[in-house]
This record gives sequence, C-alpha cells and structure tokens, in this order.
Amino acid sequence: MSEDQQGHPSSVSSVNELPAYTGMPGWVKWFVVGAVVLVIVLLAGLLLGSGEHGPGRHMSHGLSPDVHVLAVSQP
Repeated sequence: MSEDQQGHPSSVSSVNELPAYTGMPGWVKWFVVGAVVLVIVLLAGLLLGSGEHGPGRHMSHGLSPDVHVLAVSQP
C-alpha cells in the first residue's frame, strides 16, 4: 500500500501495486478435474464393458437387421 505525503497509508493504490497473477480460478480447476474423471470413466466402461452393443443386441439372432413390418387389413 502506498503512503501519502504525511506518511499515512493511502487507500488509493497504483496500477503497479496490483497483486500478481495467482493462476487459474478454482472453479476452472474443478471443471477440468471433473471432465478428466468423466473421460476416464467412459473409457473404462468402453474397455471393460461386456456384451455386444448396438441395435442388433435387442433382436433375436434369427432375424436379419432388415425388419419387415406386415400390415394387417381389417375386413
């Protein structure tokens, strides 16, 4: 803090007396940590997951991926 002409502390600070850059804000650090954890969890799920994934998983093995819909006419 600077002093006035009588030696008393002055409440006005100059631009040169601003605090040094303290780094990344805390919320940015937590966001980055959360994003990294999410990526690790997703990669672990892909690598360690069991079973075949996709639309073919819900069909019986006898059916082809081309599903035919039959229309029934009402008399």
